Amino acid sequence: MGGVKVSEIAYLAGTTVRTVRWYHRIGLLSIPEGRPRDYGFDHLARLVHIRWLAQSGMSLKAVGQILDGSPEADARDGLRRPMTRCAPPLARPGSTRRSAP
Repeated sequence: MGGVKVSEIAYLAGTTVRTVRWYHRIGLLSIPEGRPRDYGFDHLARLVHIRWLAQSGMSLKAVGQILDGSPEADARDGLRRPMTRCAPPLARPGSTRRSAP
């Protein structure tokens, strides 16, 4: 993949230019060298990975730690909060369950 503009990489990753720039600001995504800023495949791959982890419910802090291989990064910590938002567990097999009215 040759160099692409910020609007193009945002489109390819399914996000906005504003989000890409926010990821630059907080250090999740490196800013390409030179003018015009040409994003390469490595930028796109990292951006898609960031989006995937963030959409799974991880905090951006946890996403950064995981992608950077931080020793204190623990994916389970990043997922604890989102898992509490999931639907309650299904009834165990053999137990009685009320049906919806």
